[in-house]
Amino acid sequence: MAQGRCVFSGTPKGVEAHFAGIGLPVPAGVGAAEHMLHCACDPESLPRLLSSTEGINQIDTDDGVKSLATIVGASNNTSEDAEAGEVINVTSPATTWTASSSSRPAAGAGLSRQLAVLFWRALMDIVRHPTLLLLHWVMGLLMGLFGGCIFFGVGLDISGAQDRLGAIFFSLAFFAFTSLTTVDLIMNERRIVSREVRGGYYSPATYYVTKAVLDALLLRAIPVLLYSAPFYPMTGFVGGANHVGLFLMVLATFAVAIGALSLAVAVGCSTPGQASLTMNIILLISLLVGGFFVNAASMPVWISWLRFVSPFFYAYAALTINEFSSLLLNFEVEGYTAVQNVRGTTFLDIVGVNYNRLTDYVIVLDCMYAIFLLLGFALLYWRMPRARTLKKKKVAAAVKN
Repeated sequence: MAQGRCVFSGTPKGVEAHFAGIGLPVPAGVGAAEHMLHCACDPESLPRLLSSTEGINQIDTDDGVKSLATIVGASNNTSEDAEAGEVINVTSPATTWTASSSSRPAAGAGLSRQLAVLFWRALMDIVRHPTLLLLHWVMGLLMGLFGGCIFFGVGLDISGAQDRLGAIFFSLAFFAFTSLTTVDLIMNERRIVSREVRGGYYSPATYYVTKAVLDALLLRAIPVLLYSAPFYPMTGFVGGANHVGLFLMVLATFAVAIGALSLAVAVGCSTPGQASLTMNIILLISLLVGGFFVNAASMPVWISWLRFVSPFFYAYAALTINEFSSLLLNFEVEGYTAVQNVRGTTFLDIVGVNYNRLTDYVIVLDCMYAIFLLLGFALLYWRMPRARTLKKKKVAAAVKN
């Protein structure tokens, strides 16, 4: 990046003062190391860095070239890949490379090695900065308690049926809009990930798998369990292991599907503002045609097809079938004859939900999760720069120079 020349010499504590002194202060909220790499990659900032270390760059590099030749000679008798934990710094007038570091896999490392290092780095980052994770968990539990208080002990009359639908809709809306936190996670790492992918430390696929798995498990599935623990019994939803299990499965699948969609949108957009606006529009349209605000049968034919691309439609339908299919409702309206023991399936017909297609709705929701993952994967490969391979002939050319 700096043509093999030194851009800073000093202690880590002196980085911010040094860069501020040459007119390149470290922005608030940005790590010093990240800012150094950014300046070294920036053609406008690089001349200032080189001029500030002009005296250091006059040091003779003959020893460095000899060391490089020794490394190249030794590499003919060993594996091309660096061993785990081994760090090789190669310095020449033309190139500077670091084969590996403790926070990223060695260039050319295998798939398992890449995944192991990226998972470890992501977990360490969560340990060092647990605020977002704890916020998801705490908010899931608190919103479950809050929603349970709002919909506490719903009945089997007309208002009870309305409350059950509202509780289902609230649950889906809560986990849909909390998925927007994925945008910040992707945007904050975009520059460093692009740089490391270009360096060949890992592929876009391994990075994407790491983010998708941790996002689905830690930020989607676990909050669903914490939310449902107080919400389901306080609301008075239908009991039984089958009903509870299906509720958790559908809600968790919906949450991870929307999280995967948010991940794909964040990858495809250039700024956090674009990603947030796009996701909000998608979620609002999906909510509108999901079946709660409008009966699907009453929508015009030319626009009713939108519900078939809405995750809300399938999750909402599956959860309402799970809740109402075994109920007997009592409808009483003042001035009219009361109707007792109305089957829940009859009520589902009235609100436009086909209770015979529960399995289909669940399968389609699972397929949408897979589609969103593939979409994000394709967008990442489209936008991510390709890795640059370091071949032996480049090292040999550096030795000759």
